[in-house]
Amino acid sequence: MSDLNDRASFEANTARIRAVTPTTERRWGKMNAQQMLCHLADGYQVMMGERAGDVRITFFTRTVAKFLALETPMPWPKGTPTGKTVDAMRGGTKPGDFVQDMQRLLDVRARFAEQLPALAGKPHPFFGPMSSRLWGKWGWRHEDHHLRQFGV
Repeated sequence: MSDLNDRASFEANTARIRAVTPTTERRWGKMNAQQMLCHLADGYQVMMGERAGDVRITFFTRTVAKFLALETPMPWPKGTPTGKTVDAMRGGTKPGDFVQDMQRLLDVRARFAEQLPALAGKPHPFFGPMSSRLWGKWGWRHEDHHLRQFGV
């Protein structure tokens, strides 16, 4: 399974992100393409401790949900509620210039990938403590989920 610890997987998703345009239509959900770029960047910033996040860890989320989301190839469910602090329509970053928002995502995710070893043991706001391997899988799976949402 792909993850951001793997350079080829990282570069493949970089190409998919770069394929997003301001007019790329969503297949499900409420976000537009630019809001999705802001959402992904905000998510990485929460995970690196640069932005506040909504913590919702339960026994179920840190065991069953974590296993299903990160250790199986099962697609993530469509329509999962987005936390307020990473939702561009609520408390997240509001879209500005499309090119700048895209570059912000590319820069933030590169920093996230560099910091994967240092993230080992830190808690995800939904899945609880994770290894650097699981952080890499989470990043790739989160990107993949939203890139599939926009058909790229």
